[in-house]
Order: sequence, then C-alpha cells, then structure tokens
Amino acid sequence: MKEQFFRQLGFSPTDRLIMINSDDFGATHSSNVGTIRAFEEGFITSASLLIAAPWAHEALDWWRTHPQYSIGIEVALNSEW
Repeated sequence: MKEQFFRQLGFSPTDRLIMINSDDFGATHSSNVGTIRAFEEGFITSASLLIAAPWAHEALDWWRTHPQYSIGIEVALNSEW
C-alpha cells in the first residue's frame, strides 16, 4: 500500500519523505506570521487551523487568498487551551 502511494507521488518505495505541519495556526498573531512565512519559504507542507483560537480570523483571511496551501481544521470544542 505504502509503495503504491509513493509511486503515485513520484517517489520510489525506498525514498524517505517528511511532512512538516504547523500546528495551532490562528492561535496568536505571531504564530500566524510564522506559519505564513514558513509556507511561503517552503519550510512546511501543511498547517492545522485552530478555529476556536483568538487569531483564527486572521489566518482564515490569509487562507482565502492563498488556497494552494494545505490547511486542515483542528477540532477544539470550546477554546484554544
């Protein structure tokens, strides 16, 4: 299964891959700035948007204009902490 997935991505089964995810996108303004910079400079491949966080609207506004980036929604039931 893994070997087929690697081939679909253009890699061989013996290649080593790493996915770096930025957690808690939207938690603070500074975490948003860092996540955005990491995306733009190619240091990360995905982020998890914490909808219940105080700076989530800023992160969402940026994501609306940059849909090419892989961002998932992080489940939080009542708050960021």
